[in-house]
Amino acid sequence: MRPSLRTVLADSHIAAAAVAVLLLWSLEVGAEGFSQQFTRATYLVTNALATLNVEHFSTTYTIRIDWLITTLNLCYASVALAVAWLLSRWAYGAGPLRILRGCYARLSGGNHA
Repeated sequence: MRPSLRTVLADSHIAAAAVAVLLLWSLEVGAEGFSQQFTRATYLVTNALATLNVEHFSTTYTIRIDWLITTLNLCYASVALAVAWLLSRWAYGAGPLRILRGCYARLSGGNHA
């Protein structure tokens, strides 16, 4: 009898590698989504402290596009995180961090305490 796809993915660690990649992607895209807004806020605060005056912001086309890109990045990060969680639950029956810890322990040879 042939093993199921779930068993093959779990035994070959392909699912664990996919979960790790999805988690890294979600962290990268989430950080990218916040970095642009953080940079703009940092510029505003340093400019306000340096000149003792708050710069007037208008909602221009560029700011709206930046917010749209930030929103899309955060949506993509949440989808990647959800897919990593679903894949780990389907293949291993546990959450992503737990299965990555378990795979690391199996691949590194167990406890060296």
